[in-house]
Amino acid sequence: MQASLARAALVLVMACFAFRDGMASSASGTGGKEPQFQCDSSGRSGAIGINVNNIGFPSLNSDQVISALSQSGAGWVRVSIFWGWTERQRGVFNWQEIDQGLSKLQAAHMSVLITITGPVPCWAFGTNTNCTSPRNTIPPVKEWTAFVTAVVQRYSHQVHYWEIWNEPDLIQSIDLPDATQRLVQYRDDILIPGAEAVHSADPNAKVVAPAFAAIPSGHTGMGPDLIHAFTMVMKGAGAHLVDIVSFHSYYPEDINQKAIFVHNAMLGMEMNSKPIWITEAGLHTVQLGIAMSNLKSLDNLNFAESKQAQFLTDQLNTVITHGNAQKVFWFALTDSTNGSGTHTNHYGLIDNSDFKTFSWKPRPAFLSLQGLVHSACMK
Repeated sequence: MQASLARAALVLVMACFAFRDGMASSASGTGGKEPQFQCDSSGRSGAIGINVNNIGFPSLNSDQVISALSQSGAGWVRVSIFWGWTERQRGVFNWQEIDQGLSKLQAAHMSVLITITGPVPCWAFGTNTNCTSPRNTIPPVKEWTAFVTAVVQRYSHQVHYWEIWNEPDLIQSIDLPDATQRLVQYRDDILIPGAEAVHSADPNAKVVAPAFAAIPSGHTGMGPDLIHAFTMVMKGAGAHLVDIVSFHSYYPEDINQKAIFVHNAMLGMEMNSKPIWITEAGLHTVQLGIAMSNLKSLDNLNFAESKQAQFLTDQLNTVITHGNAQKVFWFALTDSTNGSGTHTNHYGLIDNSDFKTFSWKPRPAFLSLQGLVHSACMK
């Protein structure tokens, strides 16, 4: 235990030095521009958010989860409303867990970005289908916009930022094999009607999109593919209806360089005045070549977690300080689970002993995040 605390303290100190050095170098390269950490009176950063969409609204009923979010230094939370699980029958909504989760976040003074996404419930396709369970596919527009309208109207007093679908460039999110068809139908049948429904239900709300994974397997990797995909999706009404541009970026990509690249793509669409939010960023140990089973080795665990901590510090500090992204949402507060309580990845900022009580202890990356925010906000 003492060794673990010593290791965590060392990482925290390293994070603070890394932040200081990054501040010095970025200030000299941007004419002394002040960092954009958007600190509030409680010392939280409005430029940093944390994803809990992998564990969902039920987890927000845990005081342990709320405590971890509150202590992190982040001012925002990103969480998803899944259509197929919220409206299992036409017009019959399961609002309870969402109501409770948003109340908990509001009491903790956390701001919220909600992603409205699939799967699409079977009833939406009518009776003459072979659908037996909700599908990640293109929804019927009328039913989709009705759901978006119901969600935004119900929560307009608590939530003002709505992301339309999650990673629509991937076949796992929209089950169309042709990449171009996926993007065109996302634009025409999900994004544009969904954004119109948001603005109609709450004229003061902001639409966030397209939440691209922005990776080669989605034909949206950084380079000509990303420019082509972004231009296609934002063509026409999309560019005007989307208020904030979102995308995802994971190790080993440089978040700042990706943000610059996306901004350059926005120039051609006359969207350059709109903010960029990176709504997922993170590092999984598999990306370091370390399988989950090999994390039982203390050396492997220490190496992986120190790399996560350093990556978080370097990437958040650089992209926010340079002002190339207005917000970054780290993925994720916890590891994901397969439903039986088994950890299926090692993305989490905290090490939770289970997925019921969420009793937790901080990982080095959590301490690095605290150190980064403290250095920026407690001057």
